[in-house]
Amino acid sequence: MEPRVYAAAVLDELGAPIDVVVKDYSRYQHTPHASLARFMVTHECNMLDCMQGLSPRVIGRTSYLLIMEQVKGRSLGSEESPEVMEALEHCVRQMHDRNVVHNDLHASNIMVKDDGQIVVLDLASAMHWPHSTFLSPLRARDLANVAKIKRQKAPQTLTATDRRRLKKPLWARLVQHMWYRVYRSTRLRALHETHKKAL
Repeated sequence: MEPRVYAAAVLDELGAPIDVVVKDYSRYQHTPHASLARFMVTHECNMLDCMQGLSPRVIGRTSYLLIMEQVKGRSLGSEESPEVMEALEHCVRQMHDRNVVHNDLHASNIMVKDDGQIVVLDLASAMHWPHSTFLSPLRARDLANVAKIKRQKAPQTLTATDRRRLKKPLWARLVQHMWYRVYRSTRLRALHETHKKAL
């Protein structure tokens, strides 16, 4: 399911314009996927609320639209400083401390604000679970993706731990991937049913 994503401007409480990014699922409104589209808006909005300070702020939402603040900053470049990589790793660990995993972490989902703060984008695949030990395999996947980004953007910052994450055996990656698919399917189905009952 792919929403349209575009920039727009809305007015705040004082009537001042705010630059925003809109995720628009309205193309699915009169289709068999309408219920899932509404769920995706609700799900990502909840994930953004869990990630306050680490992801864009939610400005508003409707059944098929998610409106977020537009982050002022830049994407990761072809080469990055050790400070940026350190900030990225710190951001991901903060996310994990909140029992949230991203599940789709790569360079295009990361922005660097002018003050050097890392902002994580696109939480459609993210998951929150109150029991942190249950998320351990998914946290490991996030950290392996951080190691891949470091290898691409700042290979001099790779640590021995990063290299171990990058060398995980194929069988372990397959088991982790299948575990994630089962977990995600079960969790999304439960959340979807809860959302349908609430309507």
